[in-house]
Amino acid sequence: MTTFHSQHIIDNNITIIPRIAMNLKLEDLSQYIVLLIFILVIIKVLGAGFSTTLMELLTGKKKEEEFDLDTLVKRKANQLNFSNPPSTQEKQNLKTKLNQLEGDKKQVLIELLNSLEWGDIIKTEAPESTKLLTDFQSTRGLSKIVRHFFEKCFTSDSDELYKNWQKVYDNSILWTSLVNGSKTVPEKKALILFRVNNIEEVHKMKPEQITREMEASLLPEHIEQIKFNDSDFTTVKTAEIFENFTKKTNLFKSLLPISPKSKENTKEWAYEVLELNDTPADEEVVKKRYKELTSRIHPDKFSSLNLNEEMLLTLNANLALVNKAYTFLKK
Repeated sequence: MTTFHSQHIIDNNITIIPRIAMNLKLEDLSQYIVLLIFILVIIKVLGAGFSTTLMELLTGKKKEEEFDLDTLVKRKANQLNFSNPPSTQEKQNLKTKLNQLEGDKKQVLIELLNSLEWGDIIKTEAPESTKLLTDFQSTRGLSKIVRHFFEKCFTSDSDELYKNWQKVYDNSILWTSLVNGSKTVPEKKALILFRVNNIEEVHKMKPEQITREMEASLLPEHIEQIKFNDSDFTTVKTAEIFENFTKKTNLFKSLLPISPKSKENTKEWAYEVLELNDTPADEEVVKKRYKELTSRIHPDKFSSLNLNEEMLLTLNANLALVNKAYTFLKK
């Protein structure tokens, strides 16, 4: 149907409608209903174009486009496709640089870089973290961290580059395994303390803050700011990171009040305080455990950290409780 024919039909029907309306008896409600149905049928037959035109004539406004979520998503996806993702650019840069190198270590370096594609770990190139970790946790964040520091410490000497990259690779595997594998609050706070470097601030952190800070701990730009004593992430020994993590974890464990659930002055209570199993322990086992605990939680051990009064009170209360439990078991 041409535009001319459509317009002709519209004109004819608009002319017919008033004639029908004039011949109807206005008091008869049924005739009004028939008229309304007739008008709706005409609009339906002529399609959406007529209804849109009619609305524009009545309101004087053009119909706005309907919100289309799929279209919006596609538009945003296209915008992202036009951008140049940094990770893709980094991949090309590193691969290009490696291909230009000479030396015996070139192939090993290429294998190290390729291992990041699928998150696979070459354990032979991470000897320290392999030795320190009982099992490898999620490698979430590993590729981004390693690539960042691979780029940062790149050199044209393949032998020196291998030493740099292996150190970064080893440290990154340990770090991501610790961050992704930490379950307890003391472990998480220990990792956050590497970056925040304020014991009181970290100690007071709420669960939602801890979650945010743990996510930030996987960002290369944040790791780059950490000072491991006198070293940075590319030069610090892997074992030193793990040792510091253990010390910081013990600190936050010690700052948790000991709250046994068993009835006081019972064997069950004493065992719980001394973190022993429920099974009876001989005198030597109890003595050894007591020494380990007092060594870990004694306030003098943390004298150089300038802990606040509240923290010191917790440490002293915990020490007193451990002494009491040990004395009870010695009876």
